[in-house]
Amino acid sequence: MARNPETGQPWIFQHVTLGAVGGDGNFENPFGTVQAALNAAASDGNHIAYVDIGNNADIPGFSIPDRVQVLSRGPVQPLDTIQFDNIQIPLSGTGQFPTIRGTTATNGALNGLVSLGDRSTLSGFEIQANGSNGVVGNDVVDAIVRDNRIFNADRGIYIQGDGVTSGAMLLRNTINGAAQQGILFEAINGGAIANTVINSNIISNSTVDGIRITAADNSALTNIAVSRNTIQNVLNPAATLEFADGIDIFVSSGSTAENITISENIIDNVADDGINIGVRHIPTIGSHISNVVISNNQISNIGSDTYACGTGIEVFNNGSDAVVIEGISITNNTISNARHGSILFDSTNVSNVPAPNPGGIFRVTNFTGNTSINPGNGVDLGFFLGNNPVTGASVEFSGIGTVQPPPPVNPVVSAAIQASNNFAGTITQRTSTNRNGVCPMP
Repeated sequence: MARNPETGQPWIFQHVTLGAVGGDGNFENPFGTVQAALNAAASDGNHIAYVDIGNNADIPGFSIPDRVQVLSRGPVQPLDTIQFDNIQIPLSGTGQFPTIRGTTATNGALNGLVSLGDRSTLSGFEIQANGSNGVVGNDVVDAIVRDNRIFNADRGIYIQGDGVTSGAMLLRNTINGAAQQGILFEAINGGAIANTVINSNIISNSTVDGIRITAADNSALTNIAVSRNTIQNVLNPAATLEFADGIDIFVSSGSTAENITISENIIDNVADDGINIGVRHIPTIGSHISNVVISNNQISNIGSDTYACGTGIEVFNNGSDAVVIEGISITNNTISNARHGSILFDSTNVSNVPAPNPGGIFRVTNFTGNTSINPGNGVDLGFFLGNNPVTGASVEFSGIGTVQPPPPVNPVVSAAIQASNNFAGTITQRTSTNRNGVCPMP
């Protein structure tokens, strides 16, 4: 009997064949519903609800108890064991994904088709959300969501932390047609999102952001890795004021972020920015971002919304309190056809803050190997450091020099940046804004 290496106890399978009548969860006599298997599962880390598609009856929404896994036979399902290390669970890998549709479950203030518990796993399901959230979790620890297909959700996966949410792993999910974000992590009210991995997901046709991670009200983001995801066709309606970025990470109102990695993502056909990270909204006193790595991303066809920033990568510092963003590394990214520029450092202040405003400070430790293929008049590297007016704003490049207003860019700094990157266009500092006072116009 296969044993769980974490507990030393046998793995216990609660078998489900959809549409079966009665049953006791044994392989020979499976339950007919997922809920029956969850009712029988203990929160001891050893129980797995293992679902066969059967007659493909719709599965109503459900809540996963703490330390329980809900797996279908659709994808290949690995299992750690004491005796054999990592094995494939028998009968998995059929390619048949049972469908979750209908009633929603509640997790804190969130509702969705599936609600996660601590150290729970959801794998191998098609979720037809029909405008509800797909998968939700509040203050969950070590939850795993992998190899699922989520369609037509409000938000595909929505994880919130007003306490501590740590150790979440979102792997190889396909999310299509979200009315808002494909994936949203949100730390609020002094909460924290920590040690989070978002890897190898495919997100398409969302209305707002592909992936958004945010902290507000003295909350924190720590050790976040967003890697190897494919994000495409993030196209918000032109009439809305909600921007749509490929990846959007920001803090506000005294919140912080540290150790953020955005790497090896493919982002294509996005209304606003490909990657957007920074400090947003006022007040920003106490807000801080440190140790940001943006590397080896492929970003193309950015800025279809004429009112948006439309840059491949934007690092922004849009407050009024001389906030510092430090430890910025932007390397080996390839950006093509970004309408308003390939890479932008933006320290604009919003128009309702009384002048003069202490501008934000960017400290860049590494800025090399970036390639721009940006036709037309788009700026390849923009420094947008003045509005309303801003005083003291600067971008400090380690070993190269500093850019600060007024224009133009120091030619020595410009030449050094050109020498270590491959930009097809100009390097400039701009002073014009769009209707929101935060982004350069072409």
